[in-house]
Amino acid sequence: MLPAGVASAQPSARAAQGLFDSAMQQLACRDQGEERAAQIAHGGTHSPPLDARRCVAGTPLQIEALLRTAAAHGDADAQRYLLAQHVTELMQRAVAVAPAGMPAQLSASDEQEVAAIVAELETLALAGHRDAIETLAQVVESPLLHAPDPVYAAAWRLAARQPPGRALDAAAPLQAEDELLESMPQQQQQQARALAVEVFGYCCRTRVAAER
Repeated sequence: MLPAGVASAQPSARAAQGLFDSAMQQLACRDQGEERAAQIAHGGTHSPPLDARRCVAGTPLQIEALLRTAAAHGDADAQRYLLAQHVTELMQRAVAVAPAGMPAQLSASDEQEVAAIVAELETLALAGHRDAIETLAQVVESPLLHAPDPVYAAAWRLAARQPPGRALDAAAPLQAEDELLESMPQQQQQQARALAVEVFGYCCRTRVAAER
């Protein structure tokens, strides 16, 4: 028999996952509805109508409320989604306000927000959340940062590509090493490889959490 604390946590986790799944379904419904409306506006007639019984979407605020509730109850997918959404908004704002002909870059305050987001993504990534690992890599290598870190990004991606179950041999070739590191200078390749071996022991040696 499961301890009471564990037993009570399981329904809560399932409920949070259900909220996230519902939010994703509603977002998909909204996307389908917008696509259908655009096709109608342009005279398209070949797409099948939406099944209103199966595809019902709330307002953006209602969907966000589902995501935030799921995240507050510990759903890692919802947490990652909201973090990715926030960082995307910050980066889109930087692009929108960049002077014509000048490269876009985050403001100092926005970069501080991104640093906080990176810290939260690292927590999810260290728990083995695959999507969080990729989101983290995309953020830290972004040219909108004042100091992008492609080595750190490559190390996380490389760690996530290794088979679980045992520690990595630092002297042996790593899976996908050539694919992920070939475009980097030799010194950066060595740095990324060494960091990947270290990170793997934390995030990915035992199988990835939140993998569905």
